[in-house]
Amino acid sequence: DVYKRQGTTNIIAANLQRVLGLDAEGMDRYLHERIFDPIGMRSARARFDGAGTYVGSSYTYATLRDWCRFGLLALRGGTWDGRQLVPADWIDWSRTGRSWDETYIHGAQWWTWDLPEGPFGAHGFEGQRVMAFPARDVVVARFGKMGSEAGPALNAHLAAIAACFALR
Repeated sequence: DVYKRQGTTNIIAANLQRVLGLDAEGMDRYLHERIFDPIGMRSARARFDGAGTYVGSSYTYATLRDWCRFGLLALRGGTWDGRQLVPADWIDWSRTGRSWDETYIHGAQWWTWDLPEGPFGAHGFEGQRVMAFPARDVVVARFGKMGSEAGPALNAHLAAIAACFALR
């Protein structure tokens, strides 16, 4: 269930913030220094709940282009311009499927699909997507609004878009 996965993401984000000993301002600075600024996500804006805790499952706002940058960071194993921003082992582990339901395979904070090209991605609220296709070295992102029942068709549509790009 998507909403259960959001809770897990929020627990991880809250624990990271707690372990780092950061308040909302410090966590915002951390996100910018470690991820957003190095990859050029200039529009990225993280939001926090009333207690000052980063809501990691949602409430990070950015342009479509900047979300593509985020997907590209994961696609490239956590490396940006030759600099390892996120450990490659974590990226590999996080985008490896571990639990299944009828439609989706969940890794560790990424969704995966049982397709030969090994795509993985992030599902946002009401049909927002960032999907990476390693075999094609392409990221496809979508903003929009739709019901959750249309998710499988949307994912198939985005995979069809990615298929327009040659395999590496």
